[in-house]
Amino acid sequence: MKALFSALPHEVLTDKRLTPADKITYAAMASEIRRQGVSIVSWQGTELAELCHLGRRSIVRSIKRLAVCGHISTAVDKVNGRPTYWLKSDVFAPKSKLLSMPRKGHHQST
Repeated sequence: MKALFSALPHEVLTDKRLTPADKITYAAMASEIRRQGVSIVSWQGTELAELCHLGRRSIVRSIKRLAVCGHISTAVDKVNGRPTYWLKSDVFAPKSKLLSMPRKGHHQST
């Protein structure tokens, strides 16, 4: 079985506007994104609440605060009506975006 962990970017960890519940919620989203190898996650508040051992209302408040603070973007899937979340930290940037950037001291060949 593959070992799983959560990544909590420094900007989230040190954001004084966030509560511990907000950071746990973010870490749960980050873990799922890493597990699935995707850049977005679609979860209901009750699923996150179970994973985080928090109440559903706490999760809803945390998601709102994370969005207001600029750490996530939210939308609703038009097909199934489920909320969808994007983590905005560069830690979770799509690999193709990271690979296309030239390394320091190297030039891209054309």
